[in-house]
Amino acid sequence: MLEEGLSAKQYIDLSKKFFNESKYDECIEAANKALQLNPDAAVAYDELSAVYDDEFNWKLGAENGEKAFFLDPKLYENLASAYKGTQDWKAVKNVYA
Repeated sequence: MLEEGLSAKQYIDLSKKFFNESKYDECIEAANKALQLNPDAAVAYDELSAVYDDEFNWKLGAENGEKAFFLDPKLYENLASAYKGTQDWKAVKNVYA
């Protein structure tokens, strides 16, 4: 259970910490808390994409990666990784275009 009353940025920071510790359930929970507070938090979507990529859940990795990329085009690496996982080479090429 996560601490309550944090800002979206603080939840994103927690999400990154949990990801680096391979605590994926906690990472997802923190990223989702950040998105409840700020639905346009591109980095939170990017964190979710990274988790799902690491878990080989390419569909959810791509869905969250697309949201991150739409909000901030600099956040493309996890999206490209998800597309590679699905072997959607045309989509991978479009991300890098």
